[in-house]
Amino acid sequence: MESQEHIFRRCAVARDLWAELRWHWSSRADSPFIEQVNGEFRWKKQEDIEVLMWGCWALWNERNLRVWEGKMYSLQQIISRARTTVDGWKQVQTRGAGGRNRLAGGTSRTF
Repeated sequence: MESQEHIFRRCAVARDLWAELRWHWSSRADSPFIEQVNGEFRWKKQEDIEVLMWGCWALWNERNLRVWEGKMYSLQQIISRARTTVDGWKQVQTRGAGGRNRLAGGTSRTF
């Protein structure tokens, strides 16, 4: 059985994804993964947390497609699929409240 630590931090795909996104974990790698994520929430800015959450989602999605459907994607394909999803999600979020941008100000860091 794969651990959270393996899926999100230690497997080659995870390491490559975080390197490509220039993500640097501020928490200790030997602590349980949920504690690592909680640590990131304490020390990172909102825009960085968005990168963390979308990165975890991309890894989880890639893992499920590989395990359950036998589909393999390159790192660039994983990132491209995630960016497409993030862009769609952000477009939907900006349409709420009478067309006002609910993500006012946006973020300077993108997935």
